[in-house]
Amino acid sequence: QVQMWVYYSGEWEVRLPEDCDWLSLKNPRGKGAGIIHLDVAARTGVERSAMLRVTAAGQKEVVINIKQL
Repeated sequence: QVQMWVYYSGEWEVRLPEDCDWLSLKNPRGKGAGIIHLDVAARTGVERSAMLRVTAAGQKEVVINIKQL
């Protein structure tokens, strides 16, 4: 499991691509400071990546590229 902090005074949301079957989010929404819990499935032998998108009202979307080598 990977944990990442979100620091924002308002509401925020985290999204993964719909076709991403090797990552899952435990708490994709929050308000104020919070922790995103990201579960990562065991590697199957091939490199894979996904874009985690963090959005908050009135702010630019933040994109985090996650790679499993």
